[in-house]
Amino acid sequence: GNEWAYYGDMEVKYPANYSDFQKMCQQQAQSLQTCLILLYGQDGYNELHQDKYGRIAFVFQMVVMLKQVGEDYTGGSFQLKIGENDPKDIPLSKGDALIFPTQFMPLDATVSDKTVKVTHGVSKITSGNRSTLGVICHLANK
Repeated sequence: GNEWAYYGDMEVKYPANYSDFQKMCQQQAQSLQTCLILLYGQDGYNELHQDKYGRIAFVFQMVVMLKQVGEDYTGGSFQLKIGENDPKDIPLSKGDALIFPTQFMPLDATVSDKTVKVTHGVSKITSGNRSTLGVICHLANK
C-alpha cells in the first residue's frame, strides 16, 4: 500500500498491520465498517464511482462474486474505467475475487506524479439476481 500511495503523492503512511490502520481511521472520525453485501435485481446497476469514505482510504479494495453469471443472473458485468478510456467489462464467475485500485493507478513506475483515476461499477442486470461481497479496507466516516 505504501509503495502504491507513493505514486499518487499521498501523504498517508500505512502501518504494517490492519488493527493499527483501523486506529488511524478512527483518529480521523472514520469508525464505520465498510464491508458489505451488494444485491442487484433485474434492471439494477451501479454507476461508475470510487469508494472513498473519509480522509483516509486504502489504495486497494476487493469484490467477491457470490452468484454465477448465466445461471443466477444475466448482464451485470463488473466494470473498471481507467483514466479517460471506456469502461472495460471484467469477467468474473462465482467465487472469483478481484482486487482493484480504490482511486488511481500509476502510469509510469519511474515518475511519482503520473497517475490516472480509476472508477468501477456494475452494468445493468437483465435478468435474475446478482450478489457480491465488497471489501473496502478503510473505515468510513458518518
